[in-house]
Amino acid sequence: EEQGQQYTRDLSVRTPEMANTLIHLQEVFSDQIKDRTRSYLRYENFGSNASYAPQGAQGPGSWDNSVDWMEDHLPSWDIRKSVKDIDDQAPRSELTRNSKDHVSASSKKSYLAHAPRASKNKIEVPASYQVWGRGYGSRFEQDGTSTHAGYDAYMGGGVLGLDKRFNNMLLGVGGGYAHTTVNGNTGNDGEADTVYATAYAAIKGEKGYFDANINYAYNDVETTGIDYYTGEYDASSLGMYIGGGWGFELGHAVLLTPEISLLTSLYSQEDYTEISADGLLDKDWDSYDQWSYLGSLGATISMIKKIEAFNLEMEFQPELRMHWLHEFNEDPDAPTYLTVGGANQVGVSLQAREEDLVKVGAGVRFAKWGSDTLEFGLDLDGTFGQDYSAVIVSGKLLHRF
Repeated sequence: EEQGQQYTRDLSVRTPEMANTLIHLQEVFSDQIKDRTRSYLRYENFGSNASYAPQGAQGPGSWDNSVDWMEDHLPSWDIRKSVKDIDDQAPRSELTRNSKDHVSASSKKSYLAHAPRASKNKIEVPASYQVWGRGYGSRFEQDGTSTHAGYDAYMGGGVLGLDKRFNNMLLGVGGGYAHTTVNGNTGNDGEADTVYATAYAAIKGEKGYFDANINYAYNDVETTGIDYYTGEYDASSLGMYIGGGWGFELGHAVLLTPEISLLTSLYSQEDYTEISADGLLDKDWDSYDQWSYLGSLGATISMIKKIEAFNLEMEFQPELRMHWLHEFNEDPDAPTYLTVGGANQVGVSLQAREEDLVKVGAGVRFAKWGSDTLEFGLDLDGTFGQDYSAVIVSGKLLHRF
């Protein structure tokens, strides 16, 4: 028994660590939105008296210029030219060749005059809006202890967002998908497909800023435990983030921004039945809720002045990040179940979350030279503790109207 709860603690039974893993997803989702906030602050010359910003977004008409620029600088496939090349190389009879060779100029002009033309109608997006997308992949590793075997988890996904600038404020919404795989070191495995929605805001002053976001995620989970137990259930998680920082300009070229934040997450799992394919008694799992309170304290160092590469027609802004993370609720409650026909409720121990972690990261933003209309970004972040490590790689594309 524990804290007045009437159940038997079974330290031999294990369940896939989906609760801890899916709670951790809220940190990943929140990080994607925080990167959007950092892009907004850089664009607004946050914390700097000297303005190194280029001419900036140029309104809805700049979309066509951005597309043309990407076609010139990024790998592309011209499907019309490829089809024409194949057609030109295809064998033809002499009659076909002669007919082709003797098409009159007047016939060509007549055809071109009546050929369908591309529509001139354009999608008009009001000025001061941004559309953006991020893709990410991550690997978590939880080492085993004397009472827990440990597990690895892999996650990949993406998010799309739309936001608008209001003087010193940014408001936006977004949504995305993620797939998660958990591999337990003793065979307790699981998979989850997650769809989620988010809303976020950022407010900046001359030196300080405040940002917040809320994320709701729905998870479709399948698990495979020892003794051929399998289960399927739905779960949800709600993440609420609030943070802020203060910028200090160093030498008109570097910005040091101390930051503090708190991410509160609630994981809720429905009751379900775990079925054994080995003839053992089925398990009726109770519904389960778990809270996480993850605090962060650290700083970001970013370039104010842009590094220009004229040969690529691009400009770069690197940054470094280091934060201390503290989990205020490191010991999760025990999920409970009843065997079919049994009378005693059984509690299963989950592995404790690491209480103190160090998170380090590096990123680079690069934009079309002379304009912040089109922005790309790459980021690498690592989180490390005594028995835990996580690495996440992410990239983004943003267009400002």
